[in-house]
Amino acid sequence: MGATEFAIDNFGKTVGDAYNKQVDSDHYEHGHSGYTGTLAEKDGFVLIDRPTRITAGRLMDTIIDAEQWMFWLYTDEKCRYAYIKPKAKCKKAWARLNEWFPSNPRTGKFFVEDHAYGVGASDICRLYGEKWGPALAVEQSPAEKKARWHDLPRGSKTFLFFGMASC
Repeated sequence: MGATEFAIDNFGKTVGDAYNKQVDSDHYEHGHSGYTGTLAEKDGFVLIDRPTRITAGRLMDTIIDAEQWMFWLYTDEKCRYAYIKPKAKCKKAWARLNEWFPSNPRTGKFFVEDHAYGVGASDICRLYGEKWGPALAVEQSPAEKKARWHDLPRGSKTFLFFGMASC
């Protein structure tokens, strides 16, 4: 079986509410048999903080490009001939992601109620590329929320879920 990229947004009072709504919607639309390539295939989510003045969409695009560079970077040099070298924008995305999420070996990484703290760029890229693990979740910016969603219930937040899912 393969994997495919997915990106979907939903709303709720909490990220957990938004996640559950979307999984229910995916089950309704695609059934319960698995391998749908949707958020329903993921076993949860990890909420990452959106850097200041960066939209959730831009953060997602940066992670996707950075993951390509990280894959190339960590591939054994003897095996690299089998892959096309990623474009320069992927290398820039990797550098940008490391600025936003520097790895700090002293603090380590830990999760509290599915929220990632102290997680570095390489951890985020690995989470993105894992088809069986949790999805990444990011709260959308006020501008994204206003442009995409109308007449939300009071107190609702909007979240972007993305990653790879089995299909």
